[in-house]
Amino acid sequence: MSIDFTRPDSMRAEDLPQVRIFQDDFTRQFMQSAEAAERGYYVFESGTGKYEMAIPEESTIDHAGYSMEENNDFESYLINIYHENGVISHLQVTFLGQNDPQFVEEYLTITQSHAGEELEFKKITDECLDLYFSAAQDKRLNGMDQIGYICYLQNLKGPGGMQLYYDTYCDTNSMDAYEEIREAEKEKILKIISSIKFLPVRSNE
Repeated sequence: MSIDFTRPDSMRAEDLPQVRIFQDDFTRQFMQSAEAAERGYYVFESGTGKYEMAIPEESTIDHAGYSMEENNDFESYLINIYHENGVISHLQVTFLGQNDPQFVEEYLTITQSHAGEELEFKKITDECLDLYFSAAQDKRLNGMDQIGYICYLQNLKGPGGMQLYYDTYCDTNSMDAYEEIREAEKEKILKIISSIKFLPVRSNE
């Protein structure tokens, strides 16, 4: 097996961008390239090899919570996203490799059940996948406002689906400030979700 010396996990630390995703050993092994996909975002490749997405440069994959089945049909992990103001957002990702497009309504019901609340999914379709996106209900916990978004993606070119749960806690003293943060977080999670690409199945699978 040859080693790809252009991948971040094969490069010297001093040759990598000085951002969190490359400074964390566990996260670095998933990063496809040291070249940014766009400003502030780098491409993460799933351990299953079945999808990729762009994630913020100040992110880490939680090692303790990472899980993947040997057949590459299941993967689950938490992404911690660090903000300049000290706030941390959380993105829980679950990949389900056998999910079939004809049963998408069942998968949406399951996604809503895991969220524990009624959701109003907005459907966005492109050539390769269907994206179902919903804002979570407003919550307040320990004096902090919770901003959340929930998504289900279905591969249309073969089996495979993803559940994504995103939340941020913030302390705001006005509705205007809250709405500003909420829109910024919506833009961020939509950027991540819109970058997801299901990849062709490897020949040895």
